[in-house]
Amino acid sequence: MALIEKTIVAAVCLAASCQFATAQLIYQQDTREIFTEIERYWLLNGFPISEERESDVSNPIVDFSDFDDEVSVGIELDEDSYFRSAASLDSQLTPTLLTGSGSVWAEEGPGTPPCHDDYYATIDGFSRVYVEFEIEHESLIDVMAVQTLVQGSAQVGVQFQRVDEAPFLEVTLRASTTDRHEGVYRLEPGRYRFIVWNSLNMYCQPGEAERSDFETSLNLIGTPCNAADQAAPTGVLDLADVQAFAEAFLAGDALADIAEPAGVLDLSDIQTFVGEFTAGCP
Repeated sequence: MALIEKTIVAAVCLAASCQFATAQLIYQQDTREIFTEIERYWLLNGFPISEERESDVSNPIVDFSDFDDEVSVGIELDEDSYFRSAASLDSQLTPTLLTGSGSVWAEEGPGTPPCHDDYYATIDGFSRVYVEFEIEHESLIDVMAVQTLVQGSAQVGVQFQRVDEAPFLEVTLRASTTDRHEGVYRLEPGRYRFIVWNSLNMYCQPGEAERSDFETSLNLIGTPCNAADQAAPTGVLDLADVQAFAEAFLAGDALADIAEPAGVLDLSDIQTFVGEFTAGCP
């Protein structure tokens, strides 16, 4: 594999320049949300006969025309001395960058009644970034998500897809301390959906607490001038593009899949990259 990478770099050691191209995210739907809920059930022969539930939810809404409008909201739920839950979310949209960070936390105090055949209790919480956007030109996008698990077993889910199509990015972060996903994707013009949610669920855990923090970003790098333009800054073919292609090829990433047959990384992709790089931008 090291020989392949050296061959790619050697074949395109001269940099080429082309006209800089710009692009932007055109937002269509924004449902950033935080939610907490505490439920307690009393059962008879396995069926609920009485229920106590307290929940709170917030769906901050921003005006897409005001890209500097930052959303910062929080929920705290404290039904009694046994159950406590909280969630928070900070996020911001700009024409080229979507960011979010948040936290979910829950605790069942040591005096929490134990669950048994006639009684159980649960605590749920999540903070979620859910945004749909359109792009009008082929674009490179960098997607990042990080989970920092402070305590317990909460998780972060990441999903990225073209609307009405199956997700091409779907990962679950399960951190013992910190878990991270980051990747660069080449998108055709169309409408896309980006979802990141930070969630926890506690079920009959007296004396236990959970907390999970997350950060996410979706960065529009720009419109590439050709198939060899794979890294920032777009509109310039240089060593960064060579390194990005080599790393994607060795990792088996779709970013390096630029020649037929689709879904296979082979010599055709390398030859296409070299040809596009040496030809420069139109």
